Amino acid sequence: MLLAEIAFAQGDLEGAETEAREALSGGDRRPGARLVLADVFNARGNPRQAIALLSQTLDDGIRDESVHAKLAITYVWIGDFDKAEEVLRGFEETDDLAILLAFGKLALTRQLLSEAQGWFERALVVDPTNPMIKLNLGIIALAEGRLTDAEVFLEEAVAGSPGSFEGWNNLGAVHARQGNAEGALAAWERAHEINPEVIGVLFNLGLAHAQVGASGAGYRVFRRVRIPRRAGPTEAAGPLHGTTAADSSVARSLRYAGQGRRSRMARACRALGWLGLASIVARRCAFARPTSARGPA
Repeated sequence: MLLAEIAFAQGDLEGAETEAREALSGGDRRPGARLVLADVFNARGNPRQAIALLSQTLDDGIRDESVHAKLAITYVWIGDFDKAEEVLRGFEETDDLAILLAFGKLALTRQLLSEAQGWFERALVVDPTNPMIKLNLGIIALAEGRLTDAEVFLEEAVAGSPGSFEGWNNLGAVHARQGNAEGALAAWERAHEINPEVIGVLFNLGLAHAQVGASGAGYRVFRRVRIPRRAGPTEAAGPLHGTTAADSSVARSLRYAGQGRRSRMARACRALGWLGLASIVARRCAFARPTSARGPA
């Protein structure tokens, strides 16, 4: 069982699955092997398999709080909030960390910020140094405009979990809203290193470069932005296509950056007001399905 957990932590999904299935074949009724196997399914983008496994685990009489928590989080991930609430029903008075986090994630995804904050503050009492709790409290503070609190929580979150895309991305949003363009640039560069596939971060990076006077760097970043074509679900991604506000704004920013005139680019950035992308990307991290390849946390 320990080997399965180690393999999953190292990103060895095949090894984790093999070790977990071996533990299950030996008649191990502890929830650990099932939880690791559910993590493997989620990491591969198969949450329905994880749900089926965890539901069967409960049906088999293996009723551990960690199973309820993992099942609820997976339901939240696929957007089935009613099912998540049903799984968590009856655990409201618990001090189990995983359950408290699941309640918090459910409330946060529903944008019930005060309720979510209450759950995460209870979780913080149980584990005062947990970076995931700090991340979520930072996201809530940012959404409510409490920028100082958001900065403190998110700085602590990335200190405890330096590989957190959500932590660095939201910290960039905080710095942008504080008017700290250099801080925003540094945070978004780190987020981009962790997950280079997120278009919004590239866009923010381009604007941040321009804001600090590096119009050439901003131009190069904008050139890398690719907006998915909107003709149909099978259409491949292409450069700067479509008629959405984001599409036209990238194209407009690219034109300004290409002229290489810092003053004009700076005026453009101020006029665009960062297009609200700092807040948009932060909200997406808070309320959308997780972007991590490892599935729901």
